Formats: sequence, C-alpha cells, structure tokens
Amino acid sequence: MSVKTIALLHPGNMGVTIGAAAATSGARVVWASRERSKATQERAKQAGLVDVGNLADALRESARAEVAFLMSAASSALPCLIA
Repeated sequence: MSVKTIALLHPGNMGVTIGAAAATSGARVVWASRERSKATQERAKQAGLVDVGNLADALRESARAEVAFLMSAASSALPCLIA
C-alpha cells in the first residue's frame, strides 16, 4: 500500500521527524498551524509539511487521509483536543 496523505497533529520536536520522513518518502503530510508556536511552524515548513490552517481542516483532511497521527506530549494536546 502506498500512503499518499498523512495528517500530523502536531509537528513538535517528535512529530516533525516522522512528518519529514514521510514527506521525503513522497507522502503529502498535512498539519494545522493555528495556535502552534513559531518554532513549530518553522520546523513544519522546513520539513515540507502542508499547512491546512486549523484543527477542523486538519481533521477533514485526516478523514481523507490514509493515516493520521497525533504526536504531542499529553499536556500540550489536551487543550487543543478539548476546545
């Protein structure tokens, strides 16, 4: 199976490595920049990830994606997922 799209929430220190590897392998990796730090935004840009803007759009993309990852420390993920 060739994975074409991966939704990555969020490309912090851990997630960006997985996203970069997937993008380098030819997958389209989407993520949401809203409420993410400038450092995260820069990491994602350098890794070639596609910014879809906000969490709702990322979840819509993940419904079409073959794979979706939530890569985040639990304490930083909860406010985003509960909101």
